[in-house]
Amino acid sequence: MSVSAPPYPEKWSPLFLAAFLEAEESWWIGREGDYENPDTWREAREGVEEEVERYRRLKSGGCCGEEDVILEVPFEGGKVRVLYGFNHGH
Repeated sequence: MSVSAPPYPEKWSPLFLAAFLEAEESWWIGREGDYENPDTWREAREGVEEEVERYRRLKSGGCCGEEDVILEVPFEGGKVRVLYGFNHGH
């Protein structure tokens, strides 16, 4: 399967959003109690510059450490890489 930008013109279509939420939920399995006060939630499709720039701004505005991962979201026969993160909060 290829890793590429989403093949549709919408920013986050309902179908893609559902696939993202499933990938996000899978990432959290086993980590539910690891973070007491996460905040400054952010996500951006890799390669979509306006989303990545917003992601970076949000990340720099948070406090108390951060968690950042790349989720590979299955979508329309491929995988869309999504930057996903949050700050630990306080």
